[in-house]
Order: sequence, then C-alpha cells, then structure tokens
Amino acid sequence: MKFSLILATINRNVEVKKLLKSLASQTFTDFELIIVDQNKDKTLNKELYETYKSIFNLKVIYAKPGLSKARNIGIRHAAGQILAFPDDDCEYPPKILEQVANEITNYNLDGVSVKVIDRDSRTPVAGKPSNIRKTISRVSVWDLCCSAGLFIKSSVFDNLKPFNELLGVGANSPWQSGEETELMIRIIDNNFKVEFVPDLEIYHPLKVASYNSQEINRALIYGRGMGKVLRITNYYPFYTLYKILKPLIGTIIFLPNRAKSLYYYNSFKGRLTGYLSKKL
Repeated sequence: MKFSLILATINRNVEVKKLLKSLASQTFTDFELIIVDQNKDKTLNKELYETYKSIFNLKVIYAKPGLSKARNIGIRHAAGQILAFPDDDCEYPPKILEQVANEITNYNLDGVSVKVIDRDSRTPVAGKPSNIRKTISRVSVWDLCCSAGLFIKSSVFDNLKPFNELLGVGANSPWQSGEETELMIRIIDNNFKVEFVPDLEIYHPLKVASYNSQEINRALIYGRGMGKVLRITNYYPFYTLYKILKPLIGTIIFLPNRAKSLYYYNSFKGRLTGYLSKKL
C-alpha cells in the first residue's frame, strides 16, 4: 500500500520545511509527496525540494493558483493507493501514515478522516471532532472532515470526479471554500465508506480569532462557499435552514461586540448569498 500526499502550496517557506521534516520521520515509508507549487517565482522553495528529494520520493509540479485545480493536478500524477491532501502549514506525527494504513486495511474502508488540531493547545482547527468513532454521513461531514485530515483510496476516483474546481481558494468563482465538503458529500452519496477515527491526528496551527477587517471579510467569503455547497448538493431543507441561520444567532448574541457581531453577520450573509445564487 502506497500513499500519495498531494501538497498545494503558495507563499509559504518555513511552514513547508516543517511539513517536509515531519514526513522524513514517518515510520511508514512507502509514500510519495507531490508538490503542486503555485508560486510565480519558481525559486522560492527550490533548494528545500532538492534537499528532501534525497530523503523520500518527491515530485514538484508548477501550476497557476487555485487550490482545487492544484489538488486535481496532483491526483492525476499520483501513483499511490491512498491519497492525502496536507496543507502547506501542517505537520504529520511520525506514525500517522502507518496508523491510517492499518485502519483502512483492518476495517476495509474507502477512506479515513482524522483530527486536525493545534499541537500546543490541542484545540481543533476546524469542525467539532467527536471522541467516538463514526462513519461519515451527510450531517456529520461538516464537523468531522477537514481536507488536511482526509485519506481517501485512489480507487474512489475511478468513477467519481475529483475536486470541483469552481469551489475553493483561488477558484474562478465567488465560492472560495467548501471544496472538500462537496467532494465528501459525493463520496458518501456513492456509498463509499469513510470513517472518522478520533484517536488519530495531524497538527495544524490554530488561527486566533481577532475579528479584524480581514477575518470579517473572510467570514463572508467562506460563508458563500458553504451556502453554495448546500445548494448544489440538494441538502435537507431543515438542515439547510439551520446552517444558514445559525450565525444570525451569533450576530444577535454578540451585538455589544460590534466586530464579532459583524463577523457572524457576514457569515450569515455569505451563506444566504451562496445558497440563493443560481450561478455556479
């Protein structure tokens, strides 16, 4: 069993070095790292790549910006039976590939989702991970799946389209998020079995909420992506209503804190806009 780790990266150097260092320490060594470098200047990490090429199987492909496009390029070049999509600022614990391989083999799974947490605070960086092992469903996918923590059999993509390139950061559309959720929903709908394993984890730095103008704008952008995913995947009406209206409650609760209230309002506005828009 071989892993293909597909790393889309842009404007990162120190963080990429940390990830590569963590991969060099893996107890399971049958893997390849496919780096899809989207930097305009192709020399940013060139020396770093050359250093690690002598340690493990590393391929570098240069491409224009677009997260989903980059991952799809990586999928087309992958030789492994298990695909993973590490962020360029995450790190892998030494035994994670060995552990995932055992899970997929022992439980006959099509994929595994693991916790993505901050190393120091042990805080989840996305969703609301469960402490119980669960098969991923249309409802739990929002809380139990983060792209950096996904490991999916390559055979899943034999008859299933990979990432929707109109979703995700850098996409040529207003929908700058939600690509991994939309993909996972299609995987679920096609009866593939992916389980969340709470005992497994990878590390990703936690972004401390500051509710500045950049984060407030990001809430709007990411909200649009979620709303669009709810629309194009034909979600349950009541659940859709819940997901769209939830941040509106936060808007009201945090009215005394103008910035935080505006953050939640933008999230609500983005979700509603994405859902109501007929444009894909």
